[in-house]
Amino acid sequence: MISVLKQIMLITGFIFLVWLTAVGSVCVATPHRHELQGTFRYLNAERTTFFVVSGGYSRVGPILPKRPSREVTNIFSDEILGTFADDCSNSDYHCVRTGHYVFSVPEKGLEPYLKYTFGGTNFAVLSCIRNSGSRCQVAVIEADCQQVALPEGCKTVPGGRARAPNPGPIAYLIFNEDFGITSFGFAEEATSNHTLIERISREYSLQGDVGLLKPR
Repeated sequence: MISVLKQIMLITGFIFLVWLTAVGSVCVATPHRHELQGTFRYLNAERTTFFVVSGGYSRVGPILPKRPSREVTNIFSDEILGTFADDCSNSDYHCVRTGHYVFSVPEKGLEPYLKYTFGGTNFAVLSCIRNSGSRCQVAVIEADCQQVALPEGCKTVPGGRARAPNPGPIAYLIFNEDFGITSFGFAEEATSNHTLIERISREYSLQGDVGLLKPR
């Protein structure tokens, strides 16, 4: 698992890439957006970083101390970055895209070890935390954005992530079909270490009962 500082840098780094692309690509037509409705709030365990999606935008930044020390300076003390948050769902998949992060689950539900691709991102059900027959009600999912696409989103690469000239983010998330995404986290590289995956996937926890990708 990467540090909180690296977590912020990883998240804001991809958001900053989206901002740079938007500024530098005025000749590229912006696709029609379907703004994500609702408010979804996630906090890390230490309550030092937030990730919030609201009003069609996502924001990430630090949670400032109530009694800050004058002797300590923090380069992120007032750094809150954001980008668009869109509903990219269709009749077969629930989908949320924010910058170069794409989260998606099939409309029909999850199955053990299911692999699927949507929104240019490869998804894999790594384990079922709770199941009913062949259906995974609660699952750990890997979301692999092999290559960042411009101006936003992801795309797959022949030969996989190792051959991508500009690899995108890796996310591990816990999905509960009653609540949506209940927690998630980011990694610099994919891992097969189950203990590490579990720790990463619980980095940011849902605040409330309605998470991203909660079934309609």
